Amino acid sequence: MTKSIITSFILFFLITSNSIGQEKSNSQVKQLIESYKNDIRGPYYRIKWFCEDGSIRDAKDPCPDDMEGIQHASFKQSALDLRKTNQLFFGEILAATKTNEFLDENHNHSRLKQYQIGEYLASIDNGWILRKGQYYRGAKQSEDEEAWGKEFFEEVLKNDDFLKTNYYLVRQALKDIPHNGDTNIGQLMRSESKILAEDIPSFMDIRIKIHGNPQKTDIDLVKNYIQKMLRSYLYKKRKI
Repeated sequence: MTKSIITSFILFFLITSNSIGQEKSNSQVKQLIESYKNDIRGPYYRIKWFCEDGSIRDAKDPCPDDMEGIQHASFKQSALDLRKTNQLFFGEILAATKTNEFLDENHNHSRLKQYQIGEYLASIDNGWILRKGQYYRGAKQSEDEEAWGKEFFEEVLKNDDFLKTNYYLVRQALKDIPHNGDTNIGQLMRSESKILAEDIPSFMDIRIKIHGNPQKTDIDLVKNYIQKMLRSYLYKKRKI
C-alpha cells in the first residue's frame, strides 16, 4: 500500500515537470531520486553561512558581527539544475526561500504543493529523498524554519482574496509548515537528546534528526532504537 502511494506521488512530480517543459527525462529524475535516497547528504552539498548582504561563506567562516545571517545546507548542482529544467524542488529548506517564490502562484502553487507532498512521503517512507540526508547535521535549523513559517503565514493570511480562493491549500499548509515556535517540551526534547548522544554515541544520528527537523515520526524512531539496543543487550547477556 505504501509503495503504491509513493509511486503515485512520484508520478505527480514527474507530471508536474512535464507540464512545464523539461530537459531531464522521467528516468533521469527517478535515478536522481534514488541517488539522493542513498546519499548521506541527500540533495545537499555542504553547510554554509548565508549572510544578509547575499554573500555565502563556509561553515567555519560566519557572517561578520554587524551582519545577520543563517546557516544551513547548500544544494548539489544536480538539485539546483532540476529547479531550472523541471521545476522540481527536492529537500526544500524554507529559511532559504522567498515567500513569493515558494507560493509559486504562476505554476498553480506547485512549489508549495511539492513541499507538502515531500513532507508526507518523508513521514511514510523513512525520510524518502532524505532517507540518509535527514541525519546530515546542520542541514536545517528548526528555529530558522519556524521563524520563516511564521513570517510566511503572517504575509499570506493578510490576503483575504487569496484565502477565499485557496482556503484548503492554506489549511493544509498550516499543518505542514513549521510556524509555532519552540516550546518548553521542544527545548527539553532537544536537551535530553543532546545528553543521550553524548553518553551513547550511536544515538547521534537520531539527535541530529530531532534537532534539525523534529516530526511526530521521531517517536517511532526512538522506540525502534530502544528496541534495537535492548535486543543487542539481551543477546550479549545470553552469550556471557
